[in-house]
Amino acid sequence: PYGGFVEYPKDHLLKLLPRKNVPVTQTLHENSKTEDVLQIMEEIGLDFPVILKPNMGERGFGVEKIHDRLALEDYLKGAQGTILLQEYVSTLMEYGVMVAKIPGETRFKITSVVVKAPLIVHGDGRRTLGEVVKTHSRGQYHWIKLKEIFQDQWEEITEAGKPYLLVEIGNHNRGSTFLNGNHLITDQLERVFDQLARQVPGFFLGRFDAKAQDAEALARGDFKIMELNGVN
Repeated sequence: PYGGFVEYPKDHLLKLLPRKNVPVTQTLHENSKTEDVLQIMEEIGLDFPVILKPNMGERGFGVEKIHDRLALEDYLKGAQGTILLQEYVSTLMEYGVMVAKIPGETRFKITSVVVKAPLIVHGDGRRTLGEVVKTHSRGQYHWIKLKEIFQDQWEEITEAGKPYLLVEIGNHNRGSTFLNGNHLITDQLERVFDQLARQVPGFFLGRFDAKAQDAEALARGDFKIMELNGVN
């Protein structure tokens, strides 16, 4: 719908891709109850933490890592429309691989790769977590939300040299840094994503968001596709 610009269901696209490259995913209907979701988790072999996200949504809106039953209840109270329940992929490295194919051409080409670096700050042994976040180049733009999430640690003195993972959702507006990864484009990587893109009928342009252990794993095809985005 709309060329994948807005309002397209994520679950439809994920179902077209090889199972080995997709996290365990289940579509939850509107107004799903906590007990129903817990039962579904048991049936499909998922335990906390899990990821919940709107089936139709953009720029990381509504994407949350759910750690326990209480967080699940809170999320469901404010959820609207269908939701995706998804396996939590603990790998921190995320890549956005943009592919394109002119109609009539035989092979997809990778036009760009972005490396999505999670929001991490490092302690200095002198300042509180809140002080470190407020002076961080990217953390300073998200400190109000982060203070709410890390309220128990906000006023604690940080450990010198210790990394504090604040946001691992790979979206720019959530705090991730997008880095140029075009040096990772190789013939091998193009072959891997050409095969993936061919699984989607009528697809010519879009971006695969993939989590992999590292660039070598990405090139081997050892990764999980979190989403396939259309022309947006």
